[in-house]
Amino acid sequence: MNNSWSVESEIKAALEFLQTTQLFEILKDEKERNAAFDRTFISEYRALFEDRDKLRNKLEQLAVDTYDWYENPLIKNKVKELAEAEYNAGGSDKALEIIDNMDDIQLKKYLKRLVKDNMTVGVEIILTGGK
Repeated sequence: MNNSWSVESEIKAALEFLQTTQLFEILKDEKERNAAFDRTFISEYRALFEDRDKLRNKLEQLAVDTYDWYENPLIKNKVKELAEAEYNAGGSDKALEIIDNMDDIQLKKYLKRLVKDNMTVGVEIILTGGK
């Protein structure tokens, strides 16, 4: 539709899409928008951000147009930076509380995965001999 020389079949296909798509209904639904925002921008850090609007406001302060956020390294870095700040401001306390309530088998499972995925932790365990 943006082309000045569009073929009639392309115009018909575009109009059919616009008339049948559920996209506009999804965009009206705040829950759906937040879920898409979580999947696309927050991903693994979503447990740290209770206030999505606060995060959006911080991202909007960057010199990146909202429509260019997707896969933008500046946005990804800012989300990670803000997630670290949230983690250091109390998010780690939540994790520690959960650890305190875990049984030994579950703890060992997490620790083994952590050691496999993080050389620093594994080397520290080796150096201390587990003591």
